[in-house]
Amino acid sequence: MTPKDNTQDEFDRLFPAVDDSCRLTVSCRRGEYSASRIARAIEDCDAHILNLNVTSDTDPAGSITVDLRVNRTDIGAICRSLSRYGYDVTSAETAAANDLDTVRNRVNELLHYLQL
Repeated sequence: MTPKDNTQDEFDRLFPAVDDSCRLTVSCRRGEYSASRIARAIEDCDAHILNLNVTSDTDPAGSITVDLRVNRTDIGAICRSLSRYGYDVTSAETAAANDLDTVRNRVNELLHYLQL
């Protein structure tokens, strides 16, 4: 098992699969971290936190990394709201985007098969 596989297994354990959700990674300085402020920023977009895990606080600069799962697929508004509250969104991923890619690939395979 490679370290990447182990990391993905750990991430899947911390964030069980949920339909119509998105995953975000947020960083901030240690003194600025507040789970309630993060929740308020997300609830400003009519969304709710499904999971919140502080995954790293070993940065020498004193920053904290927080992994979130939110019950919305519209990550643009959530990212903007978190930025307004002073949090830096370092990554964002929706389950719907992965599903769309899968559907697109399957349709292309079907069209290729029908052309033969």
